[in-house]
Amino acid sequence: MEDNLLSASRRAARVRAWGRAILAIALTAGALAAVDLTIGWYQERLLAARKAYKARLDRMAFYGLRTGIDAITYEPETRYRIQFRLQNALDEPIYVMMPSVEGAIQVRAGWSQVPTEERKGGALEGTVVKLIKEQEQTSVWLVTIEERDYMQLFRGYVHLRLTLDAYVSPEETPTEEVGERHEELFLHLRDRRLADDAVLDARSATRPDYIPTRGWTLIPKPVR
Repeated sequence: MEDNLLSASRRAARVRAWGRAILAIALTAGALAAVDLTIGWYQERLLAARKAYKARLDRMAFYGLRTGIDAITYEPETRYRIQFRLQNALDEPIYVMMPSVEGAIQVRAGWSQVPTEERKGGALEGTVVKLIKEQEQTSVWLVTIEERDYMQLFRGYVHLRLTLDAYVSPEETPTEEVGERHEELFLHLRDRRLADDAVLDARSATRPDYIPTRGWTLIPKPVR
């Protein structure tokens, strides 16, 4: 009888031990599942926030920042002085790192790079400026065109491509990624080395200094 009682007691103890072990496993599994759900929720929130921030940067770069040319003047030794204008079309401020500018002219079926050089008269390349709604900032560059064997889609005009690379952020000192604005401006630039009768043709009443084509987000001011 005593042996039976002892055996039953041992079985009960084993059952309780197994029960405690199973309960511990269940609690651990539940805790791990809760942690996994929390991590998944956090990752989803983080991903959604990054997508929203990226969309905000894209809106600033491609809609908010407007670029164009205010004026082009001819300087001696085949140089053109070009004043660019940057503008904010959004209600919120935009911090802009002023762009670099590269130039190229159409020569036959390809493009040939031409020298560009920054000049005083506006914010310099790499300077960070704050643009509030409708506020403007200018940048002045010299473009040198010595090539004479260029493509003339319009008689007496050089087909010029200007490439601007600027960076934008809603913060003066960004803690996250920044937006990039890459824009190409195309225009036909009058070759001032040529006599008036070599530009366009005799039926043309006016001979503008330049003719803008595509890639223009501001209406340029008249050149005088």
